Amino acid sequence: MLDGSWERAVGAETDRLSMYMLSAMMDENSKQDIAIVHYGYVIEHTRAVQHLMLLVPAFLRITQLLVRAERWEEALKFIEQFEARFPSNVAGLHFPSSTQRELMRIAKTQVFKRRLMKLSA
Repeated sequence: MLDGSWERAVGAETDRLSMYMLSAMMDENSKQDIAIVHYGYVIEHTRAVQHLMLLVPAFLRITQLLVRAERWEEALKFIEQFEARFPSNVAGLHFPSSTQRELMRIAKTQVFKRRLMKLSA
């Protein structure tokens, strides 16, 4: 189903972001670059209310993949987008939990430590 047959379905446009999310999750270990592209697609194209539940997990997963791949500048870009999209002084139905915010804070700390290590080398 993930290999394209879903695109011929009547509700393909509605399902597109969900399918990209599923595909990214399936590809995380074997095709990291593809997973990163798919998570990025979800982040970039989430507009409708029914897709908002995908946004926080997509930000967390893409950031974790980029940190694991030591792609520090890209990880920082998504961390900054996350922080702008979900201000810490605002809560809401589709906003990150305190645990999810903490995971992003840890990722940001890792990125800044790596940048400092690079500068001092």
